[in-house]
Amino acid sequence: LAFVAPPFLGHINPMAALARELVQRGHRATFLGIRDAEPILAARGLAFRAVGEASHPPGSLAGILRRMASITGLVGLGGILRDMS
Repeated sequence: LAFVAPPFLGHINPMAALARELVQRGHRATFLGIRDAEPILAARGLAFRAVGEASHPPGSLAGILRRMASITGLVGLGGILRDMS
């Protein structure tokens, strides 16, 4: 099974609980995400495969988080959504 979640703990932690339960039941679970998510998932003992490395190279999450800290209004939110996709 493949899991896709933004690299934020509020998204990863619930999905990680589900993934661990499925693994205990005999399934394979792998998270797909930007390279910056790998350490978060590795710390939880979960399989990971990087995607989007051309558009989201290692280190790009820091810039996204900086922009998230200063967004205002729906236009700003739209920009963050574009950054994450």
